[in-house]
Amino acid sequence: RPDGIEMEGDEWQTSYARSITVRLSGRALTETGGVGNRQNGDSLILMLNSYHEPLEFTLPVRKKGTPWEVVFDSNTPHLKPSSPVLEEGGAACVLAGRAIVVLKRNTAG
Repeated sequence: RPDGIEMEGDEWQTSYARSITVRLSGRALTETGGVGNRQNGDSLILMLNSYHEPLEFTLPVRKKGTPWEVVFDSNTPHLKPSSPVLEEGGAACVLAGRAIVVLKRNTAG
């Protein structure tokens, strides 16, 4: 769904759906450290637009004011590390047509 809310049942069968966002939580790791402490990693959001025109994506709402760093953008092959930052909590992000963007949030700290 373009509004960032999790899709349900019949929404997966929508014929015009040409995009998807996947969130991978760094807090979902099951590994433990050397002294048995639970490990946390960076959370990632993968946004894929297979449509030929730009689409607006809405970042999922979890905690307002949490910065996301763009670590990969298929339309910006020479992306500088730590350059663009977006904000979670309903912030919009426009993806170019047929593009992939990966955002990272440090959840370890």
